[in-house]
Amino acid sequence: MARRTRRDRKKERTWRRHVRDQRRSGMSVRVYCREHGLSESGFYWWKRELARRDAERRRAAASEKREQAAGGRVGAGESAPPREVVFAEVEVVGADGDRQTASAGSDCAAVEVCLSGGRTVRVHRGFDEPTFVRVVALLEGGVGC
Repeated sequence: MARRTRRDRKKERTWRRHVRDQRRSGMSVRVYCREHGLSESGFYWWKRELARRDAERRRAAASEKREQAAGGRVGAGESAPPREVVFAEVEVVGADGDRQTASAGSDCAAVEVCLSGGRTVRVHRGFDEPTFVRVVALLEGGVGC
């Protein structure tokens, strides 16, 4: 099993180099693969696989960062403490200055946007898009104002 892991790491390094070199070369994948004796389908498979692995590593790192910020790391076999669901009250003011409100039980159409950390923003019909974008940016830690 360990041998397979080593072989996979070597392949990963090799294919990372090919994907990087192809991108930098300005050649199409077809031409690059032909010049380097590579299978196009293999190239595309590895390109997708490397992107998947990178995304998985980013998710794991972000999760670890959130856990550390929450006061500690979760050990092997432990589960993360349940996160508090946070709702942000949003008051939407239309371009004409009128406040647009909707009660939780109203029958108007709504869209719920689930944010990181389990937060949810519910947007009702007639929302002000620039305000919504700013609210989401603020809630997600971006600079919005």
